[in-house]
Amino acid sequence: MGKKVFIGLGSNQGERHRLMEHALVEIILQIGKITHCSSLYETAAWGFEAPPFLNACVAVETQKNPQEVLTALLAIEKQLGRIRQNTGGYQSRPIDLDVLCYAEEVHQSPGLEIPHPRWHLRNFVLAPMEEIAPDYLHPVLKKTSSELLKQSTDPTAVRKIGTPDWGPHFLRGTKKFIVLEGNIGAGKTTMTQRLQAQFELPALYENFSDNPHLEAFYKAPEQHALAVETHFLKDRCKAYSQFFKTGIPQGGAVADYTFLKSNLFASQTLGATDFRTFQKTFQVETAHLQHPDLLVYIHKPVSELLEQIKKRGRTYEQQIQTTYLKKIESRYHQFLDKTSLKVLYIDAAGLDYVADLSAYQKLLAQLIVA
Repeated sequence: MGKKVFIGLGSNQGERHRLMEHALVEIILQIGKITHCSSLYETAAWGFEAPPFLNACVAVETQKNPQEVLTALLAIEKQLGRIRQNTGGYQSRPIDLDVLCYAEEVHQSPGLEIPHPRWHLRNFVLAPMEEIAPDYLHPVLKKTSSELLKQSTDPTAVRKIGTPDWGPHFLRGTKKFIVLEGNIGAGKTTMTQRLQAQFELPALYENFSDNPHLEAFYKAPEQHALAVETHFLKDRCKAYSQFFKTGIPQGGAVADYTFLKSNLFASQTLGATDFRTFQKTFQVETAHLQHPDLLVYIHKPVSELLEQIKKRGRTYEQQIQTTYLKKIESRYHQFLDKTSLKVLYIDAAGLDYVADLSAYQKLLAQLIVA
């Protein structure tokens, strides 16, 4: 069990909303699980003339000590474009991240004082703190967040402009569904697993092992193509129907495939007559299925796909040829050019989501602003 740290967020430069969202994700990646997130508040710049700030507070469960939390926050600020200048006064900033308090601890060290020496004097901190932790007892003043807000002498007006689900779409409580797609071996499942674990999302995974025609198809594609594609289609549609039988889960969902890929693969593997037969089945089976709010296409060079296929060692995949992967890639590009879905195209050449956390973070950063 980690310690609870409260962090204040602020921004009054650039795309404030997206900078705050990006900071949220980096806090999760670098510090710990966000257990409570306040609404967004807008306030006039405090102590100097400048555009208004967006402010919020979050509670984070962390294994890091106070100094490690501060170090991580400073790194996130730098990553998001803040350049700290020792001018001795207040300044506008793209992002401002402060350690407000850390459990019930009182801590002083160079550059860090906990509780923050001024958070109880500022309405833009008191209001979101009172929202997410009204009974939190200030370890020095021995007053709760609610009491401190009631007794505040700060005249600055604080306006709530967002709800507690203002974060990136895969953090929000709104109904959002993200699908990761790509060629065979692109890393769809690995990325889906990371998102599921990181953001505690319900996840839908494609089940390859149950297709009894797959191994025979890779050995003799023309002979077994219709059987393998029809089985995949019906299996995918059944899984989608069961997963979304009551709609998109309230906190969102993620999947490592879309049922739409059935038509894409079938157009490559089937002859004209069989494909017409397949399309009739496709239209009936998919008529009422849930489409994604965002389709993330992960592109990797064919040489890297072949490496990954070899590494994961699925027996039935070892027959896959370069020409087949290139044809599937071409079909995907045709699909992406024509689809009406919102698509995020990610070039993942050279990125390894398993071994390299920074690779995952690069992809996630693009996902945040999609």
